[in-house]
Amino acid sequence: MNVKLFSAVAVVTLTVAGGAIAVIDPMVGGAAMYPTKNIVENA
Repeated sequence: MNVKLFSAVAVVTLTVAGGAIAVIDPMVGGAAMYPTKNIVENA
């Protein structure tokens, strides 16, 4: 029972953390790549 509970909590925690990371602008070459700019403006 404890293993199932631990596994469920771990899955929920990783899911929430993964979603939080996905919100952040990706870093490329040490600079953030903004979705409002095109590839040239982000360079």
